[in-house]
Parts: sequence; structure tokens; C-alpha cells
Amino acid sequence: MPVRGLLAVIVLSGACTTGKDRYTTVESDLRRAIPLGMNARDAARELDSLGIVHSPFESDSGRIVAIVRSVRKDLLTQTDARFDLVFNSDGKLARITGRRLYTGP
Repeated sequence: MPVRGLLAVIVLSGACTTGKDRYTTVESDLRRAIPLGMNARDAARELDSLGIVHSPFESDSGRIVAIVRSVRKDLLTQTDARFDLVFNSDGKLARITGRRLYTGP
């Protein structure tokens, strides 16, 4: 590849990246704010106070699904974060699983 082409690729790569990935920070903040053992009602209140969009507690599945928008955004893609808060039969938080969702521009 000619030097000019290589420079164009490097410049384009830099231009397409507009923000850092906040996923790790969001996940650690969520885990700190909503510790294991918390009941579903208090977890939903905490999500509300953090301004995180979430489903109501679903007693049949024992979970709340929370979405944090735009944990990363560049010119070509947007990445959201989804967190599944899973509660045991006593209604206490048993685990939190998170993943990135690539949602487009």
C-alpha cells in the first residue's frame, strides 16, 4: 500500500472514533449501586435514580432488563449496554449479566 493510502486509512480510523468506550465504567457503577442481595423493588428505584431505562420486574422470569444508551458512539456505529438483573425465588438479586449491543448509527 502506498504511503498516501496508509495515511488516509490512519486518518479515517481516527476520524471515525469520536468517543471512548464507557461500558466498563457503566458496568462497575451499576454493580456498585445495585449490590447482590438487593430486592427487586429497591433495584428498580436505584435504576430510576440513575436515569437508566429498564423493564418492570417480571416475577415469572425473576428479572429486570436495563438498557444504557450510547456507551460508545462513532461515525459508523452506536453501542448500547444491556444488563439483566436476575433475582432468586426470595426476590433478592442473584446476578447481573451485561453485554454490548451494536445498534447502528
